[in-house]
Amino acid sequence: MNLTSRADVLAALREHRIDPQQARLLLQQLDSVPTQQEEYETSVNSVTRSDSIAIIGMSGRYASAANLEEYWDLIANGRDGVRALPARFAGASVDEVATPRIGYLDILPIKGIESNLIITSTEALDLETVPEELVIIGGGVIGCEFAEIFNSRGSVCRGQSD
Repeated sequence: MNLTSRADVLAALREHRIDPQQARLLLQQLDSVPTQQEEYETSVNSVTRSDSIAIIGMSGRYASAANLEEYWDLIANGRDGVRALPARFAGASVDEVATPRIGYLDILPIKGIESNLIITSTEALDLETVPEELVIIGGGVIGCEFAEIFNSRGSVCRGQSD
């Protein structure tokens, strides 16, 4: 007789295939075996801060690293991506920059990127006229919002994303 669940034991008792004493014994045995949910909760609760974490997928840009491999090397060697402010922030006021050292992304290698026509999203909010054409670098939320805003006002928007 294969009685592997409480329902099986109770059905066998109802059908008189086992007596009440056998049913009680089988139910006690079943109660001592952890359920799948209990096994899962035990395994989840046994994870400690020192256990490994599996990262399934990752992409992006990383402070002080050109690619994901350099980023992992940075972390594995106990370093961070914080460094001195780049020259483009020279003369910035304390209101604009709270610290002389930050984690920032290097400018993408795009022809003409060092031009004074390059502006940040904050500076784009201060434009008095809508440009005929612009390139939005990055496909994040802010970049997408600006593309929509400028496109709706007649700009031809081009984009670049990692």
